[in-house]
Amino acid sequence: MEDLFKRSEIARFTNDFARNAEIGFTEARQLLLFLALVSQTNPQDEGEEMTGILNVREIERLIRKKGAKKSGNFYSEIKIFIEKMLMNNYVRFSPSVDDKNAKKYLKDYGVIFDRLQVMQGGEGTFYQYRFHEDMRPHIKMLKENFVSLAIPKGMRSGHGIRFLMLAKSHHSRVRAFKKVSVLEIAITDLVRILGIENKYPRFNNLKVRVIEPMIKEVNNSGLLRVQKHEYIRTGRSISHIKFNLTDGILTEERNRLGAPDVKQTPAKREKAGFVPTSEDEQQLKRGQYLAYKFLTEKGCIPGIVHRQIVVKMPSSECLGWEDVYIENAWGRFEKGTKHSEKKGKAGAFVKWWMNGEFKDRHFSELIEELVAYKKKVRNDDPKRWENRMKVQDMTNSEFMAWYEEEKRNFKKERE
Repeated sequence: MEDLFKRSEIARFTNDFARNAEIGFTEARQLLLFLALVSQTNPQDEGEEMTGILNVREIERLIRKKGAKKSGNFYSEIKIFIEKMLMNNYVRFSPSVDDKNAKKYLKDYGVIFDRLQVMQGGEGTFYQYRFHEDMRPHIKMLKENFVSLAIPKGMRSGHGIRFLMLAKSHHSRVRAFKKVSVLEIAITDLVRILGIENKYPRFNNLKVRVIEPMIKEVNNSGLLRVQKHEYIRTGRSISHIKFNLTDGILTEERNRLGAPDVKQTPAKREKAGFVPTSEDEQQLKRGQYLAYKFLTEKGCIPGIVHRQIVVKMPSSECLGWEDVYIENAWGRFEKGTKHSEKKGKAGAFVKWWMNGEFKDRHFSELIEELVAYKKKVRNDDPKRWENRMKVQDMTNSEFMAWYEEEKRNFKKERE
């Protein structure tokens, strides 16, 4: 069985969920498992059943403290852990002071897992899980207004993890325009989101036991940094907290190097949260750009297409002809897929690409098709062949400048 934590390590949610949902899981270990399982869903496959299996060894890595020895009651610990998960298996939306659309998707209460039960198999004891349909609007077909979160494995506070989801959602929406974002939230909303309403009636206890440790954990995560925070009074009482947020160490490093928040295998790396700008698009080679436009028009996520597909062709034969190879690959994919809707096709194509379908099973046929196509162009349309060879190393912006110059020259010749 493949290790859960060696697969995708990026969980994605709608901003509405990250900012407003009260998640029943308040323990750090429960939230970490929840995030890990969300990261295994394909955010583009609307028809996915959102189900899978989880080996007890993977659960052990979450519930057992580092360096602790395994006791004879290990499986009992697992059982108790899962039972507690099921007791807190809910999500709740309440009207927020800052967001009047907090009930956009769910009623007051919804269910997170439809199934989380023990099974026996050839590889030992494992748990089968399935997300409830209530969760589908929050983890599927995410093209905009969503947050990507690397799983914060080093965090030990449930409050810290939940606040990280909230703060990351806010900061990600404005970080392209402001290096430091400001999140102001009512105390009543914060305690509701953290699931601790009525638990700390005295603010000093809330501050010492929850808020200050929560901020410290977030800053240590490397995923986000609370630069400073300020308590705001309404009358004599503290009613709001203002957080100044900026990128964490890992995010800054990702931005500098163009790398993801966490180390991942190249085949799994999806460049979490990356949305290509028009400048990014124009820096693609001409053939890559045409392939990029083809796939994004088909509904594929631009960031994945930009970083994981059009710049990673399986053969040098594709250089300058990426668009032709991708169109042929799509045609072959359509013959083999069971999906009929645009959204389902886009997600399934990306999955085929990530799983190596076009590098293994379909590779030789696709390359043969491409070579035959290039040969036909060279023989039947020499001028087109010459232009292709001339522009194959140009970025799209360079191509557009060249094309405009060619048009001007052609017009002068006609005059």
